[in-house]
Amino acid sequence: MNQASNVEKNTSLSTEMIIDFTNFVETAIHQILYGERIYPENIFEDKSIYGLEVKILKRNVLYDYVHELCIKLEDLIRRDVLESIQVRICKEGQKPTIYEIEIEKTKKFDQMDSLPDKFEFDAYLKRFLYSIIEQRKPFTSEVVSPKKYI
Repeated sequence: MNQASNVEKNTSLSTEMIIDFTNFVETAIHQILYGERIYPENIFEDKSIYGLEVKILKRNVLYDYVHELCIKLEDLIRRDVLESIQVRICKEGQKPTIYEIEIEKTKKFDQMDSLPDKFEFDAYLKRFLYSIIEQRKPFTSEVVSPKKYI
């Protein structure tokens, strides 16, 4: 495979991985909002993502806000300007809970000699999403630490 063909293949896979990652972040935000009991349970619906049952906001203004936020996030990822993504939950009288995804800075996708296998990447995102679900079992009284790394 020549170098131009390799760059084209990596650019296409890069675009797909960025979209997958952005969709993961959007799903994670929905799950965090549900697990933290920020909004009533009845504004969420069940959905299967990566083979996991998650809670997603029903289509409404809040859903649109989260979606638009993630579209802007996708642009920032493409421009390679992010070091981390944080979701900060602030409840009156409590310390904030921070969910953070750190983004490792290496080479841009299209400059890499090879990219992770799509199946491997999806499995990685699935494990992250599962950790969010397990950390924040909804509507239980478990105690959580103030900062969660996903």
